[in-house]
Amino acid sequence: MAFLARFLGPRRERLRAAQAPHPPRSEITSPARILRYLPGRRARRLHRPQTFQRAPTEFRFEYVIETWLLLQLSMPIKVIEPRRLYLEIAGQIRSLIENGEFRVKSRLPAERELAKQFGVSRPSVREALIALEVEGYVDVRPGSGVFVTTPKRPAPDYSRTEGPLEIMRARKVIEGEIAAEAAAHMRSKDITVLRRILLELERAAAAPDPNSCIYADRSFHLYIARKIRNSMLLRIVTDLFDQRSTLLGKQFGAHFDNPKTWTAVIAEHRKIIEALAVGDPEQARKTMHSHLSRAHDRWAKQLENGKKFRMKSLSRKSRSGHNCKAFGLM
Repeated sequence: MAFLARFLGPRRERLRAAQAPHPPRSEITSPARILRYLPGRRARRLHRPQTFQRAPTEFRFEYVIETWLLLQLSMPIKVIEPRRLYLEIAGQIRSLIENGEFRVKSRLPAERELAKQFGVSRPSVREALIALEVEGYVDVRPGSGVFVTTPKRPAPDYSRTEGPLEIMRARKVIEGEIAAEAAAHMRSKDITVLRRILLELERAAAAPDPNSCIYADRSFHLYIARKIRNSMLLRIVTDLFDQRSTLLGKQFGAHFDNPKTWTAVIAEHRKIIEALAVGDPEQARKTMHSHLSRAHDRWAKQLENGKKFRMKSLSRKSRSGHNCKAFGLM
């Protein structure tokens, strides 16, 4: 009987404990109490009576679990998106204007001074000022300076837009290699088409018709990209060039594109055609790099020294005359 009592006694206690009602879930608040009501032997072993008393400074693992659970519930994680440098600069200048540090109709500090205060390059400051001009916070007056104005419409979202100068640097890397590879695929008829496009660019620059100039420039670069027969690279070149049609790209063109710059573009295009005509990949790469580097530098010059070139809208006659079939692109 004594043997049965020793054997059945603990089993009766465990059965009685298992049949006891559990508290509601709302009362199980700590990790330690959660473990207590877990089924299985491991949960029961974790909460056997201790034969020693814990020191007040002893590390308690359940506190770490509880703290981690609370942090997971109270701190939703948000994706952090890196912002481009010119957007950071524009955001700070915008905040200074909204806080009254720069009053309406007042003139902003010189570009050199802003670059020094922000610790950035002057081209980055120029991109920021052009972006603020598109938003309506400033008025860039070449030869006079940058003046604070009052926005008349909601500011566009540039958070996912690359700056025009950044795009030009990307084009230099990509289109230089495309020109080198295209040199091996050029035939005499292709050189004829490129010279025809160059002639159209000369006529548009003499008009002057900026929209037609941009169209001929686009046709020139896309024709070269099409010769390597890589649809992915063609799509990339097309997307990069078409960034000129954004509000930011158009504003850059309004400040820095003029008959003088288009004359320089024509001379650079002529050198590219000469390199492609002789089938020299290295010379084609070099002339394309030089062309896009100079285009980048023309856009990166000081705003104070530039002159605005007013855009003229394309007439129906000129728009119909500049089609892909005329350039031999179809």
